[in-house]
Amino acid sequence: MRVGGAWTTWRDRRLKVHEVAVVPEPPAIEPGRLGPDPSIVGTGDGALRLLRVQPEGKAPMRWSDFANGAHPAPGDRLGP
Repeated sequence: MRVGGAWTTWRDRRLKVHEVAVVPEPPAIEPGRLGPDPSIVGTGDGALRLLRVQPEGKAPMRWSDFANGAHPAPGDRLGP
């Protein structure tokens, strides 16, 4: 699912979110926190799997490529 102009922050830098998938049976994750699989982020209504993001100053990329360089860990927070 494309999400248009959605964005958040990651380590005080803007992170645009281009594409996500709804996680049908998500683990209990606090909104804004990354789950046991760091591609999953908690929301107020469940969870989303991050598929394509764009770090500030970079081109859009798959989440897996972003994660290889950024090293997100379970429990890390997106947003302020």
